[in-house]
Amino acid sequence: RGINDQKDLPSEYLESIYDEIAKQEITLRGGNKAAKQPAPTGITDKTRQQLNDAEMEQMAQTAKAMMEDRSRIQTHFIIATRTEHARPMFKVAWTPFLAALSVALREDAGDERIVALCLEGFRAAIRVAAIFDAKLE
Repeated sequence: RGINDQKDLPSEYLESIYDEIAKQEITLRGGNKAAKQPAPTGITDKTRQQLNDAEMEQMAQTAKAMMEDRSRIQTHFIIATRTEHARPMFKVAWTPFLAALSVALREDAGDERIVALCLEGFRAAIRVAAIFDAKLE
């Protein structure tokens, strides 16, 4: 309520979202697999870091694949005009976003254009985090 310039979203729009989700639930690639297993106890810091790196790489690959899939779809966007509406989305998306930029930066470090785009992405993320007064780890 009130997220569309202080007005409710059109009921037809909300109903179309509901119908689409009812027909095909939202899942990530690999999301139908068993729930994420907790890290084993008694592991070394090095092993924990390797597990974290592997998980970040998987998140980056998933994000990249999803962006490539979605880039071919035409859709209607509704622009959020208040930070209260966008803050939760940023909180969820910032880690995979930075992971994707990190992977691209690592893989294409010799390409000045890619490096510049990745650094601009980091700058933008920092700016948005500051606007939202985000407490990020």
